[in-house]
Amino acid sequence: MARDIPSPVATGEGQGEGTPSAGATPKQLPGRGLGRRSWDTWPAYDAAELGLREYWYPVVWSGQLGRKPVAVKVLGEDVMLLRDNAGKPRALANRCPHRGVPLALGRQEFPGTWSCWYHGWTYDLASGAMVACLTDGPDSPLTGKVHVKTYPVEERIGLVWLFLGDGQAPPIEDGIPAELLQQPNARAGRITVRPGNWRLAAENGFDEGHAKFLHRSSLWTLMRRMPAYSRTHVEPSEGDWITRKTTAVGMEEIDYPGLGKWPRRDWWRRRGGAPVCSIRLPGCLRIAYPGWTHYEWYVASDADGTTAVFKWSDAIYPNQQFNAIMYSPQFAKSNTAKGFMTAYVQGVRDYNDVIRGKGNMDEFARIGAKYLPVKDPAIYKAVRQIGINPDGKLQLGPMQEDIDFYIKDGLLKNKPDLSKLVDNSFVDGALKELGPYKG
Repeated sequence: MARDIPSPVATGEGQGEGTPSAGATPKQLPGRGLGRRSWDTWPAYDAAELGLREYWYPVVWSGQLGRKPVAVKVLGEDVMLLRDNAGKPRALANRCPHRGVPLALGRQEFPGTWSCWYHGWTYDLASGAMVACLTDGPDSPLTGKVHVKTYPVEERIGLVWLFLGDGQAPPIEDGIPAELLQQPNARAGRITVRPGNWRLAAENGFDEGHAKFLHRSSLWTLMRRMPAYSRTHVEPSEGDWITRKTTAVGMEEIDYPGLGKWPRRDWWRRRGGAPVCSIRLPGCLRIAYPGWTHYEWYVASDADGTTAVFKWSDAIYPNQQFNAIMYSPQFAKSNTAKGFMTAYVQGVRDYNDVIRGKGNMDEFARIGAKYLPVKDPAIYKAVRQIGINPDGKLQLGPMQEDIDFYIKDGLLKNKPDLSKLVDNSFVDGALKELGPYKG
């Protein structure tokens, strides 16, 4: 059915915000800035500013929740979390109905209850009912007539989950990707509160194009071949996900008419496997790499803040060996080979000193900006640096795990002998000259 949408050029709002009419240029539209001023064209999107209700959300790590209350803000609601005497997590609105004091400031006077810090109004942790008004005596007429809102709360996969909604909470398993519940896995991650609306964070996570340009000069992509563009479409997939499917890829030296070729082919970059990106409601991103998967949950705290739950790759797969130094047979026989390795190991140690806070970060940032594609020294100080073995040794255990994975998935037919592929004699010579690392 056709729908009459007001002209965005005439109203200054709507789907074409910032788009001039035929024959016009931006200079002919005075007073019009960049960005959208209204989301009226998408009322459901507009209404989701504080998140989507009737869903389960991860809010805190299980290991961080004890008998001491933890205050969180989720979908604009202030909530107090703590464990009762049996260790079960409980969740109550973090506001006493009496004078509005945050309940998280209170304390426990009786098992299974929580007392407000101000006047001792005491609430049952399971039901939220006020079971005593301590400063009004044991026969207070207010007892049983006041309630604090409670929330359904569960624990799965090392996280505490909160249900925000007005209806009956569905099974918690409905809100967690099935593979995390059904398959053996190791998990690690972190929770951060970031400025900005959760919708923008989710859109960025699922965005197809920005990585090819924005992340092209990032430290974690310096050794990877990055495509110039790709052709994709989005389609439904298993478990209520929608998934980006790639149909064509343009790599390097693409000819842009009238401009030239971009990007250049850098000899040191190696092509890596492209991940598969999916997203599902209420705001869970999944980026599947060979051997491990990265998840992000975008949880609205308020209109301008987003709680992001995500995982670093080294927390999921610690000590993975990404790169190795390879000598040609001719170079290995030269006098330079030993000196190069000694200088490399010393440089790695200096690098480790910096990222551990023992070195000169200003000098590190200056050198990076001078010799690497990222030219802003401030970025080197802000990003999380990757650790490197300060003794220069390859991580043979994780390398063997990678080989086992490739064989299991049919990517390798025969298991290579790492003892014949890895030569530590140059590293051993460097360690003999430099001694053990003392960082």
